[in-house]
Amino acid sequence: MKQAKLLAAVAVGLVLLLGACGGRGHRSEIAELEQARLEMERAAEAYAALPQDSIDAVRVWASAQLQDFELLAADSGIVLTRSEGAIINEVGKVRRLLKDNPKRISQLRTSQEQVAGQIQLLIEALQSRATVDGAGTPIDSTYIRVQVNAERTSAERIASSWEESASYATKALSLAARTKPAADSLGTELRKRLAVWVLENSAP
Repeated sequence: MKQAKLLAAVAVGLVLLLGACGGRGHRSEIAELEQARLEMERAAEAYAALPQDSIDAVRVWASAQLQDFELLAADSGIVLTRSEGAIINEVGKVRRLLKDNPKRISQLRTSQEQVAGQIQLLIEALQSRATVDGAGTPIDSTYIRVQVNAERTSAERIASSWEESASYATKALSLAARTKPAADSLGTELRKRLAVWVLENSAP
């Protein structure tokens, strides 16, 4: 009887040990996925913490300012100095930094939702120790390694894109703050020159 109880205890211990080993392996992979998702979310939150109204306003301002410069200089005989050209070039940099920002952010949000959903499904499959995925593909060690790497890479790419977008926006805000006074003054100066040009070239 004692021997039977001993064997039973050993058997239970082995089952618990094997289960713990498997759990540790999955816990490591689940932790990796959760960390990748967290980094992606933190990058998105860092972008969202920027002054969104100011970003939109600067994007609209830069586009309108450049269009204004083009209209003022078109066929008017106005010759820009080097310093004036540099001001216009700075406004152009602001526009380039933010030109596609609304579309870019919209696409990033959609991609983030998709990747977050895929990560969650994979975590749930690992937690439940599913043997096949939704498409009927066997879930073995190779499958897990490939899928975990793929989802981690996707999350890292999105996090990087959020960081890049935040960098663009921050640079644009800073550059616009430095450039706007000079750009506004240049706009006023070019209007004066245009008025003179119109007067000088009007038909008698």
